[in-house]
Amino acid sequence: MEPAKTTSALTIRLRLLEHDGRERMFAEFPFNIKVAEAIKSIPGARWSQTKRMWHLNPTNQVYLLLKEKVKGLAVLDSSELKKQTAARKQMPSFEKMASVKGGISYRGLYPSTIAQLETFKKYMQQMRFSPRTTENYLSHLKQFFSFCNETDHTTLTERDVERFNHEVVITGGLSPSYQRSMVSALKLFYSHFNGHRMDVSKLQRPRKEHRLPEVLSKEEVQRIIKATNNLKHKALLSIIYSCGLRIGEALNLKLKDLDKTRKLIRIEQAKGKKDRYVPYSDKLKALLREYYENWEPKPKEYLFEGQYGGKYS
Repeated sequence: MEPAKTTSALTIRLRLLEHDGRERMFAEFPFNIKVAEAIKSIPGARWSQTKRMWHLNPTNQVYLLLKEKVKGLAVLDSSELKKQTAARKQMPSFEKMASVKGGISYRGLYPSTIAQLETFKKYMQQMRFSPRTTENYLSHLKQFFSFCNETDHTTLTERDVERFNHEVVITGGLSPSYQRSMVSALKLFYSHFNGHRMDVSKLQRPRKEHRLPEVLSKEEVQRIIKATNNLKHKALLSIIYSCGLRIGEALNLKLKDLDKTRKLIRIEQAKGKKDRYVPYSDKLKALLREYYENWEPKPKEYLFEGQYGGKYS
């Protein structure tokens, strides 16, 4: 995992950070359109609007692909990445992650633990937890059990959770929200069955930070929308702002959800699995009509579709 030799002065600094409850490999570098396009072409690459960085799946296969993609454009600085993975003493090393699903391996877990994880997965699906929550909780649990290194899940106690929090979460610089999500996963998992030594009443979540939100003024939002040349992006930003939608709610909108007569938008099974209607203005209606009539390929099912159809990423 040596840095690629190149004459370019541009350096891509790699490190692991928590994002949406999962650990991702972030790439930090001065803006360069060629490097950005190279990273964007890697499967699973995503742009973080909050961190203002590209992030990828933390696997050795992705690392090698990234190294190949930016060859001749930039040099990879993986020094911090190595330190972070070394801090996770009993976790799978970064070099071994190529054969690990989601960065966490079943390898080394007791068969009974694996079976219980599968049972727990079915329970969460039956209780209609969202796919993302189910995936995040299973990822947390697999990471915790991997850290405990071939120890049966029934013999683990809250002391093992404290040790994990100190040696992995705190030492690794993971966020309080990641720790809260981890503890929630453990509480739900161990509350689901008996015959274990884990006292879930002693599992405590870290104190939640309370920060005032940074709210853009109306004028600032208008400048953002006016500066957007892409008609699809302009329509997407406008409907989010005008109707107070979450990004996931906007991307889930289908053409049939727009009631043009009553100027209402139906939001189905959003946060809390609740439906609701939101009104939209004549100005937004005109913009959406302009987008629908002029955009190619024309949306067929979802209001905002990808290049090859289906829901926009």
